Amino acid sequence: MPIDFLLHIAHTFIETVEASGAAVKRVQCEACAFVYEYEIKRRSRGNAFRLPGGLEIAKQKAQAHLQKALQDGCEPVACPNCGWLQSNMIARARRIRYRWMASTAFCLVPISFIFFSAAVVFEALPKVRQPAPDPAWAIPFWVASGICAVLVVVLAILKVIWTRNYKPNTQNPNLKEIRGW
Repeated sequence: MPIDFLLHIAHTFIETVEASGAAVKRVQCEACAFVYEYEIKRRSRGNAFRLPGGLEIAKQKAQAHLQKALQDGCEPVACPNCGWLQSNMIARARRIRYRWMASTAFCLVPISFIFFSAAVVFEALPKVRQPAPDPAWAIPFWVASGICAVLVVVLAILKVIWTRNYKPNTQNPNLKEIRGW
């Protein structure tokens, strides 16, 4: 009940505006000095209280956040001439490289909890219901819950390890062909 009340307050008294835009980034390659351009797209939000002028304030905040995101942001776009990924792009490349692993692990947590809950229910049923169902029905749920829990941990650990070890400028097989190494 308190969460519903807080959400109602937020929707009633806060104005939210979204803004989206694109910009062309000009980059000079660190490896071969080739100059190339790419497009960057971003979305942002602005919030303000629903008071007179609040909508305009929210729009201004959204535009300010958008401009900052477009100015400071980058995408991992390798040099079309030599395949080199610039040093300011590597952090972003690492962040998005194995994003699916974090999303999958996040989705597996409630699934594991559901299987765990079902196993507990099947374990408890013989104590409260007659004729008692076979407790062996709980085994697949215990196994599924355990597999999901292990996958959550394994995916999280692998994402951290693989992200840290991702070096796009040394692991790009085409880079050696292009640069003649």
